[in-house]
Amino acid sequence: MRFKGINRNALLALVAAFGLAACSDNPTAPNGGSASIADAELEVAADPDLAETAVQDVEISLSVSATPSPEVQDLIDQARAKWKEAREAHAAGDEELAKQLAEEARRLLAEAMITARGEEVIDAMMGRLDNIIERLAEPAEQYDRPAELKAMLETCADEAQALADSDDLIGAGAKLIYCLQLTDRARLRHRDMVRDRVNHARLAVARGHEAVGLATRMLGDSPTQTQADLLLAAEALQRTAEAALSQGSPRRAASLAHRAEWTSLAAVVDIDGVSPEEARDILDADEALIAQAEAAIGPDPTPAQAALLNIAIRLHDAGVRKLSSSDRGRRGVGLLWHSAVTAAILIGD
Repeated sequence: MRFKGINRNALLALVAAFGLAACSDNPTAPNGGSASIADAELEVAADPDLAETAVQDVEISLSVSATPSPEVQDLIDQARAKWKEAREAHAAGDEELAKQLAEEARRLLAEAMITARGEEVIDAMMGRLDNIIERLAEPAEQYDRPAELKAMLETCADEAQALADSDDLIGAGAKLIYCLQLTDRARLRHRDMVRDRVNHARLAVARGHEAVGLATRMLGDSPTQTQADLLLAAEALQRTAEAALSQGSPRRAASLAHRAEWTSLAAVVDIDGVSPEEARDILDADEALIAQAEAAIGPDPTPAQAALLNIAIRLHDAGVRKLSSSDRGRRGVGLLWHSAVTAAILIGD
């Protein structure tokens, strides 16, 4: 399964064009932009792509199995309008009001999710965030200032858990939405995205496509209803990412494709934690794809091919270490998933 807008050779040409920066082992090399990550809250409030990505993610996830109720759709519409007000406040120079309005927008989205799906959405979002934090513990070639981002997300996750433990589910959901927006922001500030938005977005969209294809193959003909819904959500996120790319919105396309990649993993493992069998299936799929990638590039790979294969192998090894040392089911699985998707890029049509 391959993203129809770009073939394997073109993908590798993109990596080479980026000077292999996206494959660097140095996660702290200076990336795009000079603003401190401490400015994140205001940037998130003022960025229309970060806002619309969050809204579309929720809108899609709540629409795959049934049309949202009028109450839920009204909450989503209110959130979209509130973010517009936040951008207007920022443009008018009222930074505090902009941040307040953005937080109100996140709370409206969280209320929509909880009204539609209940407490399970908090667990699902925590699982997604845990996988991202784990990914950031390894060399993280896709993010600006990954060490700082990891620290921010860990604090954010702890705050969200405390809110959930005190039965403030809307507050927890809003905090988790903010965490995911911080992740989107860090990806959009990466040096490669700043340097060449369109091609970086094309690479992200291709990764999302590979992830959806891998999840589809692994689930086969007998997914649970939750898995089927999550796969539908991943497919819809991927289609929306491709549409955004074709419509000239590369930043939004990259963010939506990233969410499609992680939602695909959520579909494979469902929401009840990762069983040993599921972890073994993902490990087996990763190892098979790495072997296919090695065969595809042959004994004399280009620098871009070698760099991508190195990333896949490094993530695989880190994932195996996590699986063998952790007592938490999902630990290591996100790394293996990222490894498998990276390897898939190297395999021919």
